[in-house]
Amino acid sequence: MNEWVKEYWAKTLFGGIISGFGALTLWVKKKFKRLELLECGVQALLRNEIVKEYNHWIEKEYCPIYAKDNIKNMYIQYHGLGQNGVIDKVYEEILDLPTEKPKEKECWKMKVTERLTKLIDVKSIVTLALTFTFISIVLAQLDIKDNVFQLFNTLISTVFGYYFGKKDSKETN
Repeated sequence: MNEWVKEYWAKTLFGGIISGFGALTLWVKKKFKRLELLECGVQALLRNEIVKEYNHWIEKEYCPIYAKDNIKNMYIQYHGLGQNGVIDKVYEEILDLPTEKPKEKECWKMKVTERLTKLIDVKSIVTLALTFTFISIVLAQLDIKDNVFQLFNTLISTVFGYYFGKKDSKETN
């Protein structure tokens, strides 16, 4: 009986150890898979937050130092998880932004420049044609009635007033 116990007890013990290692292997695989999924989730959240910050600060045309520091910390963690892709370019563009808000004078200059560039479109061609016609009449020294002169003057003033007096929708919001 002693031999029977030794023979079957050893096989049972050896089978239990093998089964234990198999169960442990499955458990470890499951934990590693869960860890991998958590890393992917954290990476997606970091990517989303970096892109959100990018959109916010690009619109404002500056990014303060504290925000750049926060974005840098997020980028380092994101970079550590691998698969950088587009975020490298986004990160570099954020770092290139000035740290201070543009001064009001600079904003005013930008708005005037923007409005002047808007003048060069189809509507401005009409304005230029009317102006050219008026100048041609004056240079040809044709007699024109006062009401025609007033009509040209009003039309040109209205068009210029429309472009330079119009408020941007962004300014009113």
